[in-house]
Amino acid sequence: MSTSDAPEFLTYPSIASTIFDVPEPQDISGKFYYNYFLPDESVTTDTYANREIFRRHGDKFARHVELQFTPLSAVVPDQPVLTEIELSSRQKQKLLRRNLNKITKETDFLSPGTTAIKLQDSSISQRLMADIEATLLQKKIDSSQLSPMETMLTYASETSDNIDGEAMLESVNLDDSNEYITIDPASGETFEVQKAGDLNKLTFNMAMSSRFSADIAKNSMMTPLSPAVNTFEGAIAQLEDVQEQARNSGAGPRKIKASDFIRTFDPIQWEKIGIDDVFLGGNTVMGYHIRKYDTDHPGDVDDFYITNTEARNYLDRRIMYGKTYNYSIAVVYLIRIFSYTRTGVISADILVESRESPSINITCRETQPPNAPDGLEFYMMQNQQLVIEWDFPVNPTGDVKRFQVFRRKSIHVPFQLVAELDFDDSELKQLRYENIPLWAQKKLDIPKTSVCDYMFDVDAKYIYAVCAIDAHDLSSGYSEQFMVHFDKFTGKLVTELISEKNAPKPYPNFLLRSQLTEDTMRDSNHSSLTCYFDPEYLRVFDGKRNELDFLQVSKSEVSYKIQLIQLNFQQSVVADINVK
Repeated sequence: MSTSDAPEFLTYPSIASTIFDVPEPQDISGKFYYNYFLPDESVTTDTYANREIFRRHGDKFARHVELQFTPLSAVVPDQPVLTEIELSSRQKQKLLRRNLNKITKETDFLSPGTTAIKLQDSSISQRLMADIEATLLQKKIDSSQLSPMETMLTYASETSDNIDGEAMLESVNLDDSNEYITIDPASGETFEVQKAGDLNKLTFNMAMSSRFSADIAKNSMMTPLSPAVNTFEGAIAQLEDVQEQARNSGAGPRKIKASDFIRTFDPIQWEKIGIDDVFLGGNTVMGYHIRKYDTDHPGDVDDFYITNTEARNYLDRRIMYGKTYNYSIAVVYLIRIFSYTRTGVISADILVESRESPSINITCRETQPPNAPDGLEFYMMQNQQLVIEWDFPVNPTGDVKRFQVFRRKSIHVPFQLVAELDFDDSELKQLRYENIPLWAQKKLDIPKTSVCDYMFDVDAKYIYAVCAIDAHDLSSGYSEQFMVHFDKFTGKLVTELISEKNAPKPYPNFLLRSQLTEDTMRDSNHSSLTCYFDPEYLRVFDGKRNELDFLQVSKSEVSYKIQLIQLNFQQSVVADINVK
């Protein structure tokens, strides 16, 4: 067969793969601030009640979320290929606000038929803990009574020496499951357990063919023990729609379009330049795009733009109490590119938005309990019933909505509830964690700071205390505790201060005026002592993230000492304890 009869093989050119990469914010953090109570705080995102309330609270809105991030700057390499475009803050704000509809996402520059997706598993810490507990269970170790830290350290001690329990703790976010909040008496701030791990913030940005996107995700999820199950789970429905649309679009490998190879832009401004001019591109940061959604309704996304390029934070005041919001930040750049027309070369400025930063969840719930009431006073009525009065506690947030009055016969028995005065005017009441009997509940329209004890016995002694409860079911400690009895010889009430205020509810004797605990222990008929190091947390931080150094640890020096004294012969020995 001659060469002229040989078949011809034609191939279609591959579709161009376009990658457009601009820096995105990496470090984003946020905190919820609760400033004061509004009755509709759990049913609306409006944090402004009226001018009078706004002024009364120092021109503050009722609540807000503050996002913090590190600002970015223009991308300028060492070689003079690119420069930073000089625009004033006013020019940037004006251009950005007028051209929000012309912002092109970085992922939109991908080749046609390509889908970009961000994968982030925000529940990986919880699943990691579940896997660790399952491993311990296989080793017949019950971790149900262990704290997260104890569980992690037990896992490290029972596995290979290559498993670093402390490093694992540094990598995950472990929520403190304690029911009670510990307050630093010096600063009034809550103690915070370290939760600095970044594992939940780990993100993966990927691009794949739209025609096979759902198939790729499903096969990744079907792989045994695949970490992609949770990352793809929330996006699988969307990927199925993308794949179906791509396959039904009619575009196939035998059809070629100019858009497959040449990207088009929608500039916000352009000008003609001479062919002999120096083509010097450039860019500058125009602002930031914040995306927010309620985790209960991920499809309802709110978008905010910050036109201040030097901003380091953003206050979101559209907050509903009790909700959890997801936030992410992208940066918007103005980029100068060059193109040509039939008549010459042009310089065009386009707006490009980076990929989103790792997202964070912020739960809008208050954790600061109210102050305990002050100024308890007692009066005897003519019918020999006792009246207890107290002062309304200092309450800047204005959310104290209940008072509970307690009584007991001695410090050796627990308190019993006398009455709960409930004047909560919240439109949506919070879930109560205490079971209050109906006979003790007293519903009121306005606050009241007194109650009558109809069961007071003039022949007995009683200890009284009062607690304040806020609208979010957070309880103060006990007020000052007074022993009260009626002296028949003088015909007067006698009161005696038993305890300072702020004793925790579970431990009413914690602040008794007499010493509750001693620093010594007495023992006999034993010849050995075993000392256990079993802290609930290794590191404790205050509200400003300063480590409090509660535990003395050192690799070389003595951390603690314990002295053993033989009382009969007055002999002692001091043992050194090293905590590494």
